[in-house]
Amino acid sequence: MADLAGGQCRPRLRPLNHFARYAVEKAPYAIRRFGDEAHRLFRVLDTRLRGREFVAGDYSVADIALFCWMRNWQRRDIEISEFPDVKRWHDAIDTRPAVIRGLAYKPPVQVDLAKDAEAQKVLFGQR
Repeated sequence: MADLAGGQCRPRLRPLNHFARYAVEKAPYAIRRFGDEAHRLFRVLDTRLRGREFVAGDYSVADIALFCWMRNWQRRDIEISEFPDVKRWHDAIDTRPAVIRGLAYKPPVQVDLAKDAEAQKVLFGQR
């Protein structure tokens, strides 16, 4: 559980997003390395959810925080069927009315970092 607690999941999934989606120069080693780490984190969560409905017992902020990072499993080249407890948990949270309302919200300005060179300069090209 330590890997999923205290926001450890978020920083470990972020490098995969960068190298697989945004990096101008593809780095196969980095994509493989951080893809393996994403896969490992899904396995940790699947193990934690075995025999539990939610991460910390009752539905809590832990589920909300992890759902935000785990819900885009397709982008991380994860086959969700390998993680049946994560899939069950994901599907249960994804159908909650407040989650449906939250995911339906679209900010007035949306930027696709994978296609917006100007945004990439701001985020990735500075020291």
